Amino acid sequence: MKLTLIHCYLCHHHLAGIRKLLLGNLVTGLKLDSKAEPDLVCEACKAGKMQADCYWVSFIDDFSRFKAVYLLKCKSETFGTFKQFKAWAENLTGERMGSLHDDK
Repeated sequence: MKLTLIHCYLCHHHLAGIRKLLLGNLVTGLKLDSKAEPDLVCEACKAGKMQADCYWVSFIDDFSRFKAVYLLKCKSETFGTFKQFKAWAENLTGERMGSLHDDK
C-alpha cells in the first residue's frame, strides 16, 4: 500500500504519525509496499485547514420580507454596505426607508 493511500484511509492523519505506526509495528495488517514519497501538499488536508475569512451581512424588509445578502471582507465594511443597500432598495421600490432594526 502507498503511504498516500494509508494517509487517506486514516482520515488524513499526519505522515510522521503514520510512519511511527509502521516502523514501530504498532498496528497489524498494515504494510507499506511502496517506497514512493507522498505529495507534500494533500489537497483535502489543505482545504480542511483553511479558515473562512469572509463575513456577510443580511438585510430583510419586515413588511415585504424582501431579502439581500452581501459578502464582506471585513466587519468594518458593514455601514458602507448598508448605505449601498439603502440606496439600491429605495431606488428599486421608489419608497424611502422608514426605520432600521439591528439584531447585532
